[in-house]
Amino acid sequence: PRSYFWPQWRGNPDLEGRFDGEYLTDRLTDEACRFIVQHQESPFSLFLCFHSVHVPIEAKQEKVARYEILLADSTNKLQHHNPHYAAMVESVDDGVGRVLQTLNELKLSQNTLVVFFSDNGGLAHPSHVGDHTPATSNTPLRSGKGLIYEGGIRVPMVVKWPGVVSAGSRCSAPIISNDFFPTLCEAAGVDLNALQSSEPIDGKSLVALLNGNQQGLAPRPLYWHYPHFSSMGGRPSGAMRSGRWKLIEHFETQRIELFDLVDDIGETNDLSKTHPERARRLATELAAWRESLGAETPHRPNPNYGSD
Repeated sequence: PRSYFWPQWRGNPDLEGRFDGEYLTDRLTDEACRFIVQHQESPFSLFLCFHSVHVPIEAKQEKVARYEILLADSTNKLQHHNPHYAAMVESVDDGVGRVLQTLNELKLSQNTLVVFFSDNGGLAHPSHVGDHTPATSNTPLRSGKGLIYEGGIRVPMVVKWPGVVSAGSRCSAPIISNDFFPTLCEAAGVDLNALQSSEPIDGKSLVALLNGNQQGLAPRPLYWHYPHFSSMGGRPSGAMRSGRWKLIEHFETQRIELFDLVDDIGETNDLSKTHPERARRLATELAAWRESLGAETPHRPNPNYGSD
């Protein structure tokens, strides 16, 4: 959005100006809760994207003021020091709470699967969109949004599914957002084998993991493809994770990096020179995966770069 206080009506002259001053996160929560109420008598699927905490970093002033007081306390040892970002996070928390409260009030909680996750890591670099950036820190993870290091691609995920997921339980199995489609299909009773026979499915169902079976997901590589530049400092690159090992390939220079995520979650020690065979094997697998999908990569310099 151009502004969280002039939300989703941009481009519609009939609606423009009618909702000025309304906070987008609150409005989306209102619509989500209204949808649940309207569909409470039948199965439903709700995909709620708050936009927060995307730039521009804009929050309600009363919340910002509370965090400004907290951060002004000389005794506070907090790692994060952005009151505007903190206030946006609180508004998201408020919205999630209202959605869960609506499910409770309608007595739908015991029969509803709720998944909360982020699409990328926190913005740890300056942005040209608005003020108050960098927004956050992903320490001990390296870097942030727009880059393919762990700070850019490792995100929080919380699942609430009464009767299936044990409250307070934790699972360390690496997963990827491609897994949500088959997971939700299986949870809804869809025959995944029949589905797979008509169209290939990229991800794997997580239902066995959610049931508490830590061995319910066979080890498999995870892949990322980022073939472009970003305003956050990201450059064309790809990555794959195989067990504890993560390989990054930089397309502009063909340079590769290899990290042991168990011993080095911050990706500070490139092991590609000390484990050359492993690095080459993973790079070959990554290239084969791209080829299998027909994924494009930058392959030659732009002769017009820098010209008028």
